[in-house]
Amino acid sequence: MKVCIIGAGVSGLTAIKACIEEGITDIVCYEKTSQIGGLWNYRPDKVECATVMASTVINTSKEMMAYSDFPPPIEFPNFMHHSYVQKYVEMYADHFNLAKYIEFNTEVKENFKGQILHAKQYRDYKGFEDKKVFIVGIGNSALDIGVELAKIAKNVTISTRRGTWVFNRVIQNGLPYDVVYQTVNDCLANLLASGRITITDDISSIGEHSICVKDGREFSADVIILCTGYTFGVPFIRPAELIPIRKQNEIDLYKNVFPPSNYVAKRLAVIGLVQPIGSVAPIAEMQSRWAAAVFAGRLQLPDNGTMCEDIAQTRAQMRRQYFESAKHTVQVPFIPYMDELAELVGCKPNLAKLFMDDPKFALRLFFGPNVPYVYRISGLNRWHKAKIAINSLPRRVKMPLMQCGGPTREMPTRKCKGLMHRCFKFGTTKCFALYFGILFTFHLWVFGRYDAFSMSMFIVYNSLISLISVFVWLFFFDFVWL
Repeated sequence: MKVCIIGAGVSGLTAIKACIEEGITDIVCYEKTSQIGGLWNYRPDKVECATVMASTVINTSKEMMAYSDFPPPIEFPNFMHHSYVQKYVEMYADHFNLAKYIEFNTEVKENFKGQILHAKQYRDYKGFEDKKVFIVGIGNSALDIGVELAKIAKNVTISTRRGTWVFNRVIQNGLPYDVVYQTVNDCLANLLASGRITITDDISSIGEHSICVKDGREFSADVIILCTGYTFGVPFIRPAELIPIRKQNEIDLYKNVFPPSNYVAKRLAVIGLVQPIGSVAPIAEMQSRWAAAVFAGRLQLPDNGTMCEDIAQTRAQMRRQYFESAKHTVQVPFIPYMDELAELVGCKPNLAKLFMDDPKFALRLFFGPNVPYVYRISGLNRWHKAKIAINSLPRRVKMPLMQCGGPTREMPTRKCKGLMHRCFKFGTTKCFALYFGILFTFHLWVFGRYDAFSMSMFIVYNSLISLISVFVWLFFFDFVWL
């Protein structure tokens, strides 16, 4: 079988590797630029090509965006600048010798008198000094651009229809927060408080040098930056009916990967066309593993009717869960989607079996973050260092925070953070005292209503059960990665 892959970015590279793992070696990947990396290959002089900004930092921590069998270097920061991401992608391609499969270099405004550009054309703050900037949209790019320009522009206004939740990248002790939440920006709150950035309503009209919003206010502007997302297309696919795209970015793909036709699906897959609450890279890798297994004949797809029914059910669920938007047509929940694909590929770990073999490791998996290395523990193409990568995760996350201009310091031992330490911490002791105080008061109240002897046994029994439950909680807490 011969496989053609379009694009040598984060998704394209892992698609090449997945095909190699399935024994497919007749592979060609077409890349329209001269380098790998896709969006992460920063090109300040190529305005027509979508790329990151000069100041872009990833919104998911390095461990959550890593490929499942190639952890980022321990010295890389937890939230990498785009230059680190590009370096990581290049290291991945070099390590698995992927470059030999790649062929490089193969490709409305009316009244407003100021400058209008899309977020994909923005590179850095140069040229925006002392200008009034109006940004349309409130996604990651909008906030990143707004925060950067707020430092040098005369003023920055961000227009949004519905608003959004904004979270910091890290929580207490500098640990990544993207185990639970999607991260967006760390600086927005301070700039809002200082008045450097203004949030306003949706646009109602645009004049020659001003913008009117729906709440009646008018803002003068020199520059409008459109951070309104993207409409996607596959112009390199002929005929276009193979992957029909309707309004609002609605696309018919089984599990966001395969066209709902067995004849076509055995020969065509779309990788990375998702909007997850988390990182795209691990999802693209899992999609690639599934697609390569289907192409190689190891896995089969259901019949056309079943695939179409699944697409309809998924679309109905999205409409119930999200408002109508081009962004949400390809929205996926990170962990459930990864687990679903992993089950299809045959690499989802069996926690029950792991608990029998290695209880401590199983507890770490259950309570810890769902890092990509989890899906290399078992199944075909398992990685023998997956357990090591998972067990060393706390150390790798903390290591960038401990380099203070000199030699890297040793990690402090966890013994002082063990069971007895937690028992006698001041805050924990107060919680225990309150808990047992309430319990004792309740027992005294019951004591006056029932037989003293039986009540005494009741108090002893419940006290022992309560104490055991607390110590069990502390015991399990020691296994949790925080």
